Amino acid sequence: SEVLRCTDAKSLARIQAEKEWGKLEYRKENDAVSNIPNFPRVDYFRCGGIYGPGRGPLFSPLESLTESISSPEEDDVGEVKYVNRIIVDDICSAILSGAKGNRPYYSGGRAYNLVDDDPSPRRAVIAEARRLILAARGDEGITEETTPSTKKRRRRMSRGTGNKRCINTRLKAEYGWTPAAPSFREGLLHLSLHEF
Repeated sequence: SEVLRCTDAKSLARIQAEKEWGKLEYRKENDAVSNIPNFPRVDYFRCGGIYGPGRGPLFSPLESLTESISSPEEDDVGEVKYVNRIIVDDICSAILSGAKGNRPYYSGGRAYNLVDDDPSPRRAVIAEARRLILAARGDEGITEETTPSTKKRRRRMSRGTGNKRCINTRLKAEYGWTPAAPSFREGLLHLSLHEF
């Protein structure tokens, strides 16, 4: 959807920043049809949850992952939160695609969702990361170390601002970009094979 439904202060500030940057790609109507050399093209990339080497659930303590799986995943109104993610490698490839590409002029710049193809609940991502860690260690199943702690847990503070199911079709169509990790599964597997 073209309509942004953000209501929190942080998201609204980002939208305002995009508008300010987008003013650099403003020209008069008759200038837009002419080919003006070196006129700035303004693209802003809205990144999903970023993960990569040293960052993300694969690099968290195993006990922390186990506790996350067993803790409530719903938000304050009882809905499971879905979030898109993006591996660092795919951020780099998207920016390179944008630098090499030549999209049409858009007054006010152009926004692109830099996300994977599969918005997923946090618990599914954590469970897959935990499975890969155990497989890398050669563990057959749950050990004493991976048993959820019985200590009282505080409710996790969420950095998110509601459900964010985004699509990346504009980026694919206008720059020919294809993510190497279309979902967190491919991304986590790639990291587990190259970082462990």
